[in-house]
Amino acid sequence: MNKRMIQTLLNSSTLPLVVSSVLTAIVTYLVARHNNKKELMITDRQQISQENQQIRQELRQEMDKLREELHVWRNRCMELETIVQEWRDKYTTLVVERQQLEFRVKELETELKTYMQARIS
Repeated sequence: MNKRMIQTLLNSSTLPLVVSSVLTAIVTYLVARHNNKKELMITDRQQISQENQQIRQELRQEMDKLREELHVWRNRCMELETIVQEWRDKYTTLVVERQQLEFRVKELETELKTYMQARIS
């Protein structure tokens, strides 16, 4: 462009309109871009929130499942403890009975020795 054209543009009344239009277009572009980023952020937040809710729901379901399983195992453990206690009681009874029988065997052995010595003498 030559100097004369530039001078004509600067002196003309259309220059402020052109500058104003360009500035308006730039501002509109920047606002639209900002709003688009804002909408994307809101959408991302909503998606993250939905994912968090889904994860929490899955965790609750898993926890409920584990609680039920724990309840079953606790009941089984209590059953086994009862069975073990019954066996302990039986064992204790058998130990006492064995001791009584051993004592009775010793008594009988003593009686037999006494009887045999009396017969020999």
